Amino acid sequence: MISRMNYRLVPYALKLTKLRSLIGCQQENLPIQVCQQFLLAEHAKHPIGVDAHADLFDALDDLVGGGNLDPERGCHYGYALQAICQYIGNRLDSKHWNHVKWAVLEDTGLNAVMGKGSPIDLPLIPDFPTIGHLSNRKIRRRIEEPRGNSLKIESENVHGLLRDFDGWVEQAYEARQDLVFFYY
Repeated sequence: MISRMNYRLVPYALKLTKLRSLIGCQQENLPIQVCQQFLLAEHAKHPIGVDAHADLFDALDDLVGGGNLDPERGCHYGYALQAICQYIGNRLDSKHWNHVKWAVLEDTGLNAVMGKGSPIDLPLIPDFPTIGHLSNRKIRRRIEEPRGNSLKIESENVHGLLRDFDGWVEQAYEARQDLVFFYY
């Protein structure tokens, strides 16, 4: 179940209202600030690499500027959204979610969360990143659900991943925040 490819699930705890308020806000310096902070924090571990700085900035500028988004640049907007999440939120510990195939998300039921899509309107993203989110209201429902996974999972690795996910949900619930996930 663990892949040799560098797939990962990266969660952020943040306020969706704050995130949505930045889209189209037209704050002139915001794309520069977000881009700089993201590249400093993620430079060595992010798949977009060093050559993508201009693409990331342009996508951030489009999102913050509030104009029409280019349907051919969906993946750039997805990573720009991740940069904004990094800027306003907290990246949660996800080291156990490195090198995880999509089948693991299906086995754990987390593919349903990822199926929720982006918390903001973006053009179709044909490959990566896959984006999902949970509002605080849905997090509250999850917290109130009886514990215990209904899936018959025998793998201790998968149980560990589910414990990590439950930890993210608990953290977001206690902080009254929402969760946004990126899989790439």
